[in-house]
Amino acid sequence: MSFPLKSSRLEEALREGGIAIDAHLIQGGGACLFECFFWPPRPGIDYERLYIRTSPVESDRARVARDMVEEHIIPAFIEWVKALLKLSPNSPTRQKEHHFYREFHEST
Repeated sequence: MSFPLKSSRLEEALREGGIAIDAHLIQGGGACLFECFFWPPRPGIDYERLYIRTSPVESDRARVARDMVEEHIIPAFIEWVKALLKLSPNSPTRQKEHHFYREFHEST
């Protein structure tokens, strides 16, 4: 098994996208190839955060999955986060949890 996302690539994409909120990456245990929960502040945790999970793929499919993540999923994810962060901090939309996910669809 292989993970299609390197933590350094995620860090780079967040930095290049100007996203400076707390982000936590979990490799494994996800229900799909890539998913992220955006969590607004709540009692006891006074900052916004991203909880990101990736699932492993079979080693022989790793290159295809990595290309999909880097070329399509990460750019869409960055735009998704940026759109949330453009909202006013007091916006009801920004004050609720959001979920971004993408499945692995290999072209045959």
